[in-house]
Amino acid sequence: MKFRWDKKYLHWGVTAFCVIACSLAFYWVVTDWNSLTSGLSRLLDILSPVLYALVFAFLLAPLCNFLERKCFLKLAGKVFPKKPNAAKKAARGVSVALSMIFGLSVVAALLYLILPQTYKSVESLVSNMPGYIDAGKSQLESWTRPDSPLGQQVMQVFDAVYQQFTNFLKSNLLPMISESIFAAVKTVFNIFVGIVITVYLLCSKEHFIAQCKKLVCCIFPKRFASSLLKNAALSYTMFGDYITARLIDSTIVGIVNYIVMLILGLHYAPLISVIVGVTNIIPFFGPYIGAIPSALLLLLVDPVECLIFIIYTLILQQLDGNVLAPLLLGNRTGLNSFWVMVALLVGGGFFGFPGMIFSVPLFAVLFTIVRTLSNDHLRRKGMPTNTEQYYRIKSTESLEEPADEPPVSPPEGDEAPPAE
Repeated sequence: MKFRWDKKYLHWGVTAFCVIACSLAFYWVVTDWNSLTSGLSRLLDILSPVLYALVFAFLLAPLCNFLERKCFLKLAGKVFPKKPNAAKKAARGVSVALSMIFGLSVVAALLYLILPQTYKSVESLVSNMPGYIDAGKSQLESWTRPDSPLGQQVMQVFDAVYQQFTNFLKSNLLPMISESIFAAVKTVFNIFVGIVITVYLLCSKEHFIAQCKKLVCCIFPKRFASSLLKNAALSYTMFGDYITARLIDSTIVGIVNYIVMLILGLHYAPLISVIVGVTNIIPFFGPYIGAIPSALLLLLVDPVECLIFIIYTLILQQLDGNVLAPLLLGNRTGLNSFWVMVALLVGGGFFGFPGMIFSVPLFAVLFTIVRTLSNDHLRRKGMPTNTEQYYRIKSTESLEEPADEPPVSPPEGDEAPPAE
């Protein structure tokens, strides 16, 4: 009997194969999750130069585009009047070179200003640590009577903590320093390779983007591909605006913190300013992540300095949160405080510090996509898309007619979702 190749049987066969393959893949992921995560970590480690290059190209692309379009494209057109391709290549090459020189110069200047002062602060901290510990012990003894039961318990706890700290320095600090040096050398090498890759990305960024668009249009249906490209453009714009504004805000906060600490005469101004500036990139939790260890560091030196630092840090964060950050960031993400905290917790839980930085714009993009799809689906069902009209509904029939009552404001303290 001759086999008949029917599209119906082919469809069911492919469907069955896909179901079985997905089931096996899901079973493997559930039963061997550690192998999957270790494999992904290994893959990310191998591709780290490419990831560095993507970040560098992402940050330098606006400057490169500005130099090419506003400065060198017309100049190159005059130099090569009859060769437009040569003029474009020359303008692109000069723009990329100047952008890379500018980026490397900024990084070198920051390292030159920060590293020596930070090294001196760390060296002073290490050399003065025994004195700080003795001063802290004396302060505890002055606060509690050594011969009282409470004083004895306090000193026992202090001695136990000091012993644990000493054992940690002797047994764990040296291996940690060795691993840190090896990781730093590896990171420097990956960054150097990433800088080389960045040049290629900036020189041919339109070509690489066009290849990605072509692949998307080839794989996915036309309508889905169009939606995917629009969301990718939205993601690029949102990420760029948010990260740039956040970096500027954190840089200003770090500089202001350094100036104030110098004026007040507090210890470890460079080190603490670097900590405060870097952690300030993280919304909400960042100021606390940077302020708590800095305050503890100053507490070892002088409790009065610690108190002064806490007071002016609260003032600085209030100015940053209510004046500077809204001025730079505005409402670029469109998320209220609740969703920002959820994004930070999820991103930080899975990916640590980088996850807390990039989770907010990524979550904002996903939120925007879900909101757009939901609104389109509601329009097709003939239902309103304004969120305020759903505050007091008890059934969908009440949405079929225009609401007579004005929209109800949300509870005090919550932000009203933006009207669509």
